[in-house]
Amino acid sequence: MVNKSKNLDIKDLETSYRDFDGASKWSANMPNEGISADHNMTIYEATLAYGPTYGQALTGNNYKVDNYDWFYTLFTPLEDMLIALGVEPDESGPATQVIAALGWGQGENFKNITTGAIFTSIDKQGAGILPRAPQSFSTHQLRLLGQAQRHKRARPGASLAVASHFTIINYDEPIAYSAEPQEMRFTPASKTYTLLPGGQPGFNIVNTGTCEINQDKYFERCVRTEGSGNAAGRNGAPAVTPDTMVDWHFSGHSHRSGVYTVAWRQPATGGRVIEVTSAHDPGILKGKEDVLEAPARQHTRFIVSSCGGPVGRQNLDHELDGWTLRPPSGSLLEPASGAIRQVSTQRASRSAGAPLNEVPRLCVALDYMTVMSRNKDKTKETPLDFKPVNLSARGGHVPVVLSRTMAKLECVAAMRIWAFEGGKDAAGDLVKKWHILTPTFHTDSKSSSIEFTAEDLKTLLGAIDANGGEALAQGFCEVLLKQPKVGEHDWSKDLDCTDAWMFPLSVRVGPSSFGGRRWDFLRPPEERGEVPDWDWLYKTYGDKYPEAKAVIKGK
Repeated sequence: MVNKSKNLDIKDLETSYRDFDGASKWSANMPNEGISADHNMTIYEATLAYGPTYGQALTGNNYKVDNYDWFYTLFTPLEDMLIALGVEPDESGPATQVIAALGWGQGENFKNITTGAIFTSIDKQGAGILPRAPQSFSTHQLRLLGQAQRHKRARPGASLAVASHFTIINYDEPIAYSAEPQEMRFTPASKTYTLLPGGQPGFNIVNTGTCEINQDKYFERCVRTEGSGNAAGRNGAPAVTPDTMVDWHFSGHSHRSGVYTVAWRQPATGGRVIEVTSAHDPGILKGKEDVLEAPARQHTRFIVSSCGGPVGRQNLDHELDGWTLRPPSGSLLEPASGAIRQVSTQRASRSAGAPLNEVPRLCVALDYMTVMSRNKDKTKETPLDFKPVNLSARGGHVPVVLSRTMAKLECVAAMRIWAFEGGKDAAGDLVKKWHILTPTFHTDSKSSSIEFTAEDLKTLLGAIDANGGEALAQGFCEVLLKQPKVGEHDWSKDLDCTDAWMFPLSVRVGPSSFGGRRWDFLRPPEERGEVPDWDWLYKTYGDKYPEAKAVIKGK
């Protein structure tokens, strides 16, 4: 098995080695742009750290079962197991706490294109999806859950917790909690996700990263819901009672924490669907930052934990347009009281100058909001942009366009412009100089701007003239941030708002028919705007940066 897997990988790697140049060409189709955010880095920072080979993925057959064997052996050697805890380890008798841990299975679905499901009313999650488990719930897992229910029924008051990596309820990235009720509904998957009855989709914005088979049996046999239909059995299944229900279902996968409740609903079109009735993040509840008190156990709660390693995200209330970053965290349940706590990894101070890498940075969220508004989600507004303007030699205001989200946050404290000046001086010596300009930042309820002095424009023109007279050879915009103004659910208290948001800036100047000069300040799209200009870095600072082509070819 190992040799077979190794041979497959080598074959794929040889193909990549033959076309390094092709593998390193710019592509706006990012396979998972959120990975850099997971590690608290802007896209520019991540590509700078990787070097010119940032676009290469030298790997093959990641999703083959052979390659998962080592992962399972090292990280998840147990699956589909049942733990029944008694009063004391040395006593026999009924369990007081039952835990059923369910495995993912031997495959995953991460592309809807291969199934054609995106062309039906069954699947509304698009072509590229958060991977789903196509072999769960398996018949074996359903039997194990039945055994767990028997343990619980044997002792009144015992609790039952189910754990799985795949989610059951989980908001998709664009969702806002104010969505209409019909958008919060789905039909639990049956034998296969292509055979769902009725007009309600089985996969939509409230159950991303879930499993694909026998969901209906799980909801009918194990889940006690709120509202109407709470205890109604279906298809011969007995009614779910407090003595047989799953009290808590733990999952992860998405790095977006939440505690959810659901209810059965019966639409006018017929059939029954599941509707998400409440969603909370214990970490950002006002007045209950760390605890969500649960009432007497009468219905199932679905708990999605964030991630204990990388930085997590949140979008339950459309915070930061769905790009709110959260500290690494997990979930702690106290079965006796029903309290669900979010346990965060967050140091209070630096140790020996080490950075607080687990504290999410506001600048990272803003950078991703910008890049994603251009490349993936055209419906989202770019947080910060500039308008072209005519300026005289005396200076003036350059309009700054803030998105509605940014304007409400009021998190911009000031702005700096970094302008590179190169060329040769009068003595013929090579000049490499950076100018730091500090235009005055103005903001009010209607408009924002940065105001340049006459001396600022003279400095910019000098740098532009040294590069041919049309544009800066290289520029950067540094946005100094401050604590944002946030509403009832304060997610900002866990953010680092002291790091400046810095991104490449193109500054161009040209003639204007209205007098003065026309100035354009903008963040370039794609290369030189999202990622470093490796050729310019090597040409200008060859002692610090390698030649891109040499690195790409492994020289």
